[in-house]
Amino acid sequence: MGGLDLEVDEIIRLLNEDFVREIEATLIYVRNAFI
Repeated sequence: MGGLDLEVDEIIRLLNEDFVREIEATLIYVRNAFI
């Protein structure tokens, strides 16, 4: 399991970047949908 830690950190870092973009896109979509 020791070797997975580095991969998990990398994956989390990549997911966080994508996650932020997804949240921004979702917020814009939701805001437009309710206006």
